[in-house]
Amino acid sequence: MFAYKFVILAGHNSFGSTLGLHSTLCIVFSIILCSIYL
Repeated sequence: MFAYKFVILAGHNSFGSTLGLHSTLCIVFSIILCSIYL
């Protein structure tokens, strides 16, 4: 749950290419975690 909130915050704060890439990696990482838990 904490990782999911962090992904949302990172997505809202992505105002640069570096942060945009970072948020994308966080989203992919959260999807992997969701697949493991499911």
